[in-house]
Amino acid sequence: MLNASPLSALVEGCGYTFPAHWREWEELLASNRRLLLVASRDSGKSTLVSNFYPIHESIMRPGLQVLILSYSESQAMRLVGGIKDMLEGRDMLAPLVPD
Repeated sequence: MLNASPLSALVEGCGYTFPAHWREWEELLASNRRLLLVASRDSGKSTLVSNFYPIHESIMRPGLQVLILSYSESQAMRLVGGIKDMLEGRDMLAPLVPD
């Protein structure tokens, strides 16, 4: 992809597509310390914001601590589990997983 960002390269390298609306969200995430993102179901909010973006930011800013908040503890644990699954299930991310 021309003009691919590091985040879109990460997403695509993991076998996902990077839809056009995610580029707008990426810009919003990068330019706002706090952000309320309202979008329809199945638009990829959790996949981008709660999975790929924390992984991307952790790569770009080693030592970063991430806090995942959600409606319920079980939902937050599901989102954290998604990050864990992503890190453990993608060869390109394997070097990020501690021994």
